[in-house]
Order: sequence, then structure tokens, then C-alpha cells
Amino acid sequence: MRRAIAALLLVVSACVSETVSTTGGYRDTSVPITSSTRFDAAKFAGKWIVIEEFTMLAPRPVELRFRPDGNGYAFSVNFLDTNEAPPSGIPPFIPYTLTGPGQMEADGPAHVMWVLWVDEDHRTAVLGNPQGTMGRIINRSPRLRGDRLRAAREVMAFNGYDTSRLVRVAP
Repeated sequence: MRRAIAALLLVVSACVSETVSTTGGYRDTSVPITSSTRFDAAKFAGKWIVIEEFTMLAPRPVELRFRPDGNGYAFSVNFLDTNEAPPSGIPPFIPYTLTGPGQMEADGPAHVMWVLWVDEDHRTAVLGNPQGTMGRIINRSPRLRGDRLRAAREVMAFNGYDTSRLVRVAP
């Protein structure tokens, strides 16, 4: 009987810990999060296509651009199916400062973006932040091989993200 009760408590506690989020975001913030030491600022620059994301900037194909700018990047968002600009009040290029390996910040800690993982050739990457308020799988082209998509999702799950809430963005 004691074993049955202990097993039941273990199952219940495991279920509870998977759904905890202190931010109302997309990840369990009690899980440690890491940025990639493989990140190379020069190789990361350029155009990326959002494959899947949580933040839903737009329910249509989105292109991100990172261009070297001083001690970081100028970051832009473009909608691929229209010439529509980002929402009003957002400049065309937002300056991000590199604050650590694969870690960027714009306008203070509220606007943090980390490269959680990037493949060896900088073709596929995972973006997120410690708060769990955003997360994206990005690729250099709209076509992403299944093995790299699985690897990217595994990295997100390892960093506490609820990958069941990812939404497909790329065509």
C-alpha cells in the first residue's frame, strides 16, 4: 500500500512540475536555461526564416535579419508575404548588444534574446529568453530537415519550454 501511495505521489508531483511557469510564458522558469557557446557573431549575421515560434509576431512567414552593429546586432523583422512593416512604434532595425556568449539585450533586461542552440554550420538555431516570453526555431531557408527540427525542439524542451505550444510559421 505504501509503495502504491508513494508511486501515486511521484506521478502527481511529476505532472505538477511540468506545468509550472512563474512568468505566464512558454517555459518552466525553474528549469535552468543556457545559451550556446557554439554561437559565432560573424556566422550568425544575416537572414533567418522563422520555422516555428511561440510569440506569434504574425501567423504568416517571417524573416529575421541580424546585421553587425558595434558591440552587437541591428535586428529586424520582415513579413515575407507582404511589404507590411512591423507594428507601429518599432524601428526597422532594433539595436541589440551582445552581453555574453549567444546573449543579446535591447533596452534593458526586458528585451533579452538568447541563442540557445545553433548547429555547427549556423544553418539552424533556437532563440529564447530566461523569462520564457518568447521562443523561436529559425533556419536559413524555409525548408528545415526533420532531424534538425527534432534537435531544435529537444533543445527547447531541455531548457524548459512547452514544445506542444509551438506554432508552424514557415510555408
